Amino acid sequence: MKVALMGSPRIDRIGNPLKSVGVELVDDPKTADVIVVDTPGFMILKGLLAKRKGARLVLRLRGDYWKEIKTESCFYKIRSKISRITFRLCDDVIVVSNYLRRRVIEEVGIFPKVAGVPVKEDLSCCESEEFNVLTITNFNYIEKIRPLIEFGDAIDDVLREIDGNWLVAGKGKYVDLFL
Repeated sequence: MKVALMGSPRIDRIGNPLKSVGVELVDDPKTADVIVVDTPGFMILKGLLAKRKGARLVLRLRGDYWKEIKTESCFYKIRSKISRITFRLCDDVIVVSNYLRRRVIEEVGIFPKVAGVPVKEDLSCCESEEFNVLTITNFNYIEKIRPLIEFGDAIDDVLREIDGNWLVAGKGKYVDLFL
């Protein structure tokens, strides 16, 4: 099976698990059996245009799209209506959590599949006695970073008691709120 991954750079995170089970990743979506997109809206239409007969278009939704566009866009109503159409144009919709499944059902009226991406943790590389926690996020969506801001002091307090560190990496227009 040939799969093309389209969307944000983060879509590459599912490439290695797919390759490990024998899936061939291709750069040209026109040669793919399955096209996976992870950015709603325009990227779905781009995937439809690239899709050849017999290929399937799959949307992998990894965040609450409607919450993001509500806080980030003055065009919420229009984008929300467009999502109802574009999500239905996909052959399959996969979400990464049960929460997102409920949101898609509420907003679009379709029933997506829930499939998280397994992450192999190799802790043998950690020879340090310190306990470090790393959070990587993009700071472009206020709702995404609000919990980091709200619970940051409590997390720091707990880690300080065990000589741990919390490292936060990322960039975006709201990074100054976290500093």
